[in-house]
Amino acid sequence: MKTITLIFILQVLSFSAISQSGTYEFINEIMESDIDTVHLIEEFNTLFPSPEYGKYFSKEGIKELWGPDLKTGKEWPSLQFFLDHVNLEHFVAKADLEFANRFPNNIDFEKLHGNFKKTSIHKLEKGYPTKSYIHISRPFFSCDGKWAMISITSLISGGSGAETVFIYHQKEGKWVLYHKLPLYLT
Repeated sequence: MKTITLIFILQVLSFSAISQSGTYEFINEIMESDIDTVHLIEEFNTLFPSPEYGKYFSKEGIKELWGPDLKTGKEWPSLQFFLDHVNLEHFVAKADLEFANRFPNNIDFEKLHGNFKKTSIHKLEKGYPTKSYIHISRPFFSCDGKWAMISITSLISGGSGAETVFIYHQKEGKWVLYHKLPLYLT
């Protein structure tokens, strides 16, 4: 039992080190935009709003969500390749740990590129002027650091929006979009 506990603690520490050192570099790389200003909610969203969301990241849940791009109809890369290279239980365990511990969620805007504008979720709830806002989760990295998942929710004033989990794979030192999993509309 001590061995299992120690392995779990080491995995958590490994996750923390990778995510802390790579979080902002990853966000800056994937969120490069031609848009002058990205209105970003000032706190990280949790990947799972409740532990029940883990069911979407089981092999069966991923298979249900995996499909062609809804806009283009283009087939995405192999689900089997993804499942062969990613430990889904690892992602779910990290997301559950974040949910349970409520890690500090404030985004350090000084570490982001200049086109991000800090926005309070409270202003959004009060009917802040109609604009589009982005609410992102902290990225979750695989054990080997070659895969990452991040939830990006596009919101409009009043709080309605759509959440999508983006899966990235690192190739030749660059993060490349592998797949998008639409989760829900609010």
